[in-house]
Amino acid sequence: MLVGSELVEPKAVTARRNIADAGLADYADIRSGDGSKTLQDPGGSVDVVLLDGGPAMYVEIVRLLQPHLRDGAVVVADNIGTEDEGPYANWVRDPANGFVSSSIVMKGGTECSVWVGTP
Repeated sequence: MLVGSELVEPKAVTARRNIADAGLADYADIRSGDGSKTLQDPGGSVDVVLLDGGPAMYVEIVRLLQPHLRDGAVVVADNIGTEDEGPYANWVRDPANGFVSSSIVMKGGTECSVWVGTP
């Protein structure tokens, strides 16, 4: 099951329509609103997280989802900036937070992380 959260309502409507048009509506749940609220209960275990937009909220969202992450879950965070020392990169690269993480050289800065659990 794909669970998405979109802050901008017209974008959520478009996403739902596109998913329905593709015949995948039974496999996706696009929630409207602030991810810190809409993702409090993702509805099960999480294998993949894609963070795109609102980098200031990335740590909060990942911390919210941590109890639901399966071992080996992948978190990809886009638009974290090109600085290696940004707040999200610093947090996710700290082994105490349960990830193995590395930046991917892409426009806007992307971080790819794997959940290994807290030590």
